[in-house]
Amino acid sequence: MNIILLLTLFLSCSDDGDLPSPAVETEISSSPEDEIGIDGARHLLDRTSFGATFEETLRFSRLDRKTAVAAILDGVRSEPVSPLPPFISLPAEEQTQKRDWTREERKKFQRRQRAWGAALRGWWIEEMITTDSPFTEQMVLFWHGHFTSELRKVKKPTLMWLQNQTFRKHAVGDFSLLLREVALGPAMVIYLDTQQNRKGKPNENFARELLELYSLGEGHYTESDIKETARSFTGFRVDRRSGKVRLIPRQHDSGEKTVFSKVGNLGPQQVLDAILENPRCAEYIVERFWTYFVSPTPDACEVRNLAKIFRDSEYQLRPLLEALFGSDAFWQTDNRASMIKSPVDLVIGDIRRKGLKKIPAEAVQRTLTSLGQTLLNPPNVKGWPGGSDWITATTLLERERFLGEGLRNLALLDARASAGRKTTPDGEEMEPGDTPEMNPDSDRPRNFSRRLSRRERQRLTRKFTAELQQRWKQFGEMDSERREASRMWLLATEPVTAPPKSPTAINWLRWLYLDPTHQLK
Repeated sequence: MNIILLLTLFLSCSDDGDLPSPAVETEISSSPEDEIGIDGARHLLDRTSFGATFEETLRFSRLDRKTAVAAILDGVRSEPVSPLPPFISLPAEEQTQKRDWTREERKKFQRRQRAWGAALRGWWIEEMITTDSPFTEQMVLFWHGHFTSELRKVKKPTLMWLQNQTFRKHAVGDFSLLLREVALGPAMVIYLDTQQNRKGKPNENFARELLELYSLGEGHYTESDIKETARSFTGFRVDRRSGKVRLIPRQHDSGEKTVFSKVGNLGPQQVLDAILENPRCAEYIVERFWTYFVSPTPDACEVRNLAKIFRDSEYQLRPLLEALFGSDAFWQTDNRASMIKSPVDLVIGDIRRKGLKKIPAEAVQRTLTSLGQTLLNPPNVKGWPGGSDWITATTLLERERFLGEGLRNLALLDARASAGRKTTPDGEEMEPGDTPEMNPDSDRPRNFSRRLSRRERQRLTRKFTAELQQRWKQFGEMDSERREASRMWLLATEPVTAPPKSPTAINWLRWLYLDPTHQLK
């Protein structure tokens, strides 16, 4: 089903059921040497950076494709800008449950762990909102969904943070190094049961997912390859105190193994070498990038060409991404509005578009969870399926609620915080001297509290209205010019609902946000 039709049917936005069909063009919007324009800038920033303010979109609109893509890639960071959660610096022994603890002590520690997990999510959300390189966090999110681990099984937030930082360090670097570090990283060793993989009793969980989900794809290996790969990864354990992975030699299978064309006493490094030497590996990773950044259906010819670039660069990610984002296929108009925004794309994107910086991360995470995406806890080893799976009757109503009332309330909380008034994660005003406590049950979806007084809400609303009228002028000299510029900034295709009868600045922008096509990229 056409995804615009799907969204519109769920939201019942058309009174007569006769939905206008957006024009579909197959030609490329401009040549690579031309300025990409507002429409092209929105497309690039929606796909790579969650979205952007109009000022940033306008700045990118004056660039050609190559320069715009270089600006995105040159800004990648290997270190976060947000202060790390305090628990990260705690000694390892304070983050480890003791065997001789009483039941009450264990329960208390588990509550602390849940609070640390909530703090870690909040930290990552803050990084997504405030970073000057949102593409970095988009790549961290991509790798988090590719090399999946779940906090609810790993249980140790510090190990999830270490994996998160590994994704950031290698975001657009050497894929072969990323693969090696993740494969024997402590979070993955716990998550896919490598700790239960020992000589004489191999556990095949990690081996199967390594071949099927992380490197080659289904159908490009044999059951024998899985069994032999599992034997190669026997004997690794996570030290309970240090959190580091170590090899227990007596539990490692040092016998002869055969994985693809390699034969011998193969260990993890030799198996990963064999995978990287398989031409299918480059094609599979390109396909994953394609469906994440370009369109739901990979172009086989383009995939082969990009895979060659990837292999020839010895698995360097930047040359691949330069070629992908610079390709005609990426810029074709019929690949625009072809993808449904994930909850993170939608929520973080609109927060960044509005330039909000000081929103309680707990409120944002509750919204994400209600829309179907809880950071650090993908639904299963395959990650978030994405696409039309984001759309159910429940999540679409939650999306509409967020774009209408929820986004406005987040803006109110941001305004309060910007004025120096501290707010709890629930949006409640704090007393002097209070410090915000993270809620250990943050995974539970619920609407964040809106305890602003009527007078304060009215005051902030008047302030927003005045600011909006001022910002409206940045879209152009004439109202018609402003309406078209704002449409290109917020929508990837023509709207499918009727414009407001009174197209004031507020009504016009609200209409664009609530049109179903705003949920596409």
